[in-house]
Amino acid sequence: MYGASTTADPAAYADVIGVLLNAPEFLYFVEHGAAAVPNHASVYELSAYELAARLSYQLGQTLPDTELAATAANGTLLTPTVFQAQVARMIASPRAQTALHEFWEDWMRVTDVPALNAKVADPVFKAFAGDDLPGATLNQSMIDDVVGLVDYYTWEKPATVGSLITSELSFARAPELAKIYGVPVWDGVAAPPLFPVGQRPGLLTRALFLSTGSANTRPIMKGVFIRKNVLCDSIPPPPPGANAKPPELEPGLTTRETVEKITQQPGTVCGACHAAIINPLGFATEGFDSLGRFRTEQKLYDATGMPTGSKPVKTDGVPQVVLGDPEAVSTPSELMALVQSSSKVEACLARNFFRYTYARWEDTTTDGCALEDARKALVNGKISDLLSAAALTPDFRRRNFE
Repeated sequence: MYGASTTADPAAYADVIGVLLNAPEFLYFVEHGAAAVPNHASVYELSAYELAARLSYQLGQTLPDTELAATAANGTLLTPTVFQAQVARMIASPRAQTALHEFWEDWMRVTDVPALNAKVADPVFKAFAGDDLPGATLNQSMIDDVVGLVDYYTWEKPATVGSLITSELSFARAPELAKIYGVPVWDGVAAPPLFPVGQRPGLLTRALFLSTGSANTRPIMKGVFIRKNVLCDSIPPPPPGANAKPPELEPGLTTRETVEKITQQPGTVCGACHAAIINPLGFATEGFDSLGRFRTEQKLYDATGMPTGSKPVKTDGVPQVVLGDPEAVSTPSELMALVQSSSKVEACLARNFFRYTYARWEDTTTDGCALEDARKALVNGKISDLLSAAALTPDFRRRNFE
């Protein structure tokens, strides 16, 4: 370092540091590949050091540790048995749990949830929230709740994806969220508290997916999230000029009635998608308000926050979890049972993890084998098997320069 004993110019040190920090190898994964893959144009096997870096950042979000670096240095990482052993070792490391949080939070779109305390001065929101007026930490408590659920069934009590969809355990560690749920606070040590049977099954009935930051639910956005992120179905783009803002409630109408009036009018361009493939998925969880509290009726307010009455909440519909399926549901449990039995969640989760792993959209003509390996791992095994399935596919050890 520069000091009194040297005549080096401090600006020269700054230049060297600047060059280092801006070098491509410092900022990016630079992969040149080693040997060309036969019969695959522009595809190369990764070198041992490149593979070690890719594996370490995939499963640990940091540079290779001493043991992994040693297998790269002596070249043994390129042998199947050593590579498989390193994959298993790293999955068993606490680093893998931390690294996987990034994927879950990305898949669950946690950044889409607005600040729940942004409208604490709004008279309608204050009247709606009552004693549950949100504090500044409620958003993070809801994120911790669903990440806790996923962690529990991935690491502590390894289980299938079906457990994420049907579990009736609460992982609320904060009193504010536990009060919304009506359950005791979970201390992270004892068995997680149970919700009332059939009331709140699985991820999609947790407050994180129900909260809107306002006094009104958003059944359209709930339906879109389930259709696209959980089932991996495509939804046609909205017609030009469609209003993307949440609809304002009309006097005397529930959120569902307002949404139906706006989007399900016979003969309109909106009705085809909303009535069939979007709204019913969102309506199934209208038995929870926009803070995630269980309810059987929706309270209505005027612009000053004065109550104007209440109306029963309807949750029935034909969700078409599998498009074309005419089976109707009337409770969240019935919807989650259809979601679980569809086997679409495993395929969708595998697809989303592929995108997370390779930072690109999948090409089913060339990536079909990798997607199917991951899907089979989830169908036949546990959630944690997704990690090894992704790392052990041949594509993980290769670089495509096309």
